[in-house]
Amino acid sequence: MDSHCLPTKCTRQHRDAVTASYPSPKRLDRFRWLHIPKTGTSFAATLYSYACPQLPRNVSLALPPGLRGSLVQTFEQLYPFEQSSCNGSQWIGKRAGHSPITPKELRTGETRVEDIVTMVRDPRLRLWSAYRYGKHAHGMLQPEWERMDAETHSVREFARWPGVAGCQVKMLTGHVCASRVDVTDALTDEAIRVMQAAAFVGITELWGESICLFHAKFGGRVHDAQFVNLRNTTTFQRVLPRRPPRAHRLTPEDDPHDWRLFQAAMQRFRRDQLTYAVPVPRGT
Repeated sequence: MDSHCLPTKCTRQHRDAVTASYPSPKRLDRFRWLHIPKTGTSFAATLYSYACPQLPRNVSLALPPGLRGSLVQTFEQLYPFEQSSCNGSQWIGKRAGHSPITPKELRTGETRVEDIVTMVRDPRLRLWSAYRYGKHAHGMLQPEWERMDAETHSVREFARWPGVAGCQVKMLTGHVCASRVDVTDALTDEAIRVMQAAAFVGITELWGESICLFHAKFGGRVHDAQFVNLRNTTTFQRVLPRRPPRAHRLTPEDDPHDWRLFQAAMQRFRRDQLTYAVPVPRGT
């Protein structure tokens, strides 16, 4: 395992166990990135490095200072996908944007559930991140967003606006993040089923461990850029504190369906860490 993924407190016995007793990485023949809003655009750095092994090790997807826009689209202007020694058939689906996993693409075989790679986030923090990033509500029509923007004055009001909560469940079941969908227990069950069958599920709050787990499972190069926050929301003009003040903190009840999905994702993540010998920090 790469030195990025071996903490300094890791014992020699653990390092020996990593190489001797655990599954060897198995390369992905193809993958489909399910990019759920506000769970980590920076994951693109890992996926590009994986799909394009000939890219320079120090290449970064970070935008120049002061420039806002699509990281992926801007990056591909500099390094056209087809000209960067990339396996064009390996990365399926759109590389930019937030496209949900649709029943049609699963039904036609365009995407298999086992192709999916994604990050899942604590919904309380995902909602706070969306709120502080200009009340980000991907898929909400502009007139509706303008009304929501005018009538919500706290993160809890934002979270309770129709269509805002349940984003992660919706994205895993074929609906855009902020669509007005009745998020039920049955829909959440289906989202958990898809999540459990996916090739890879990382946790945004455990970023370093997630990147290490990805490489432990699938191989590929590990480098510093994969551990950098490429979408730092402090560049946004309406930015609020990174952590919500006490008065604005949400509870699981503010997004119960995404909370249940997140709990299931955490359980899967911990199992995968044990399977692939990715260290679990103390107290987690």
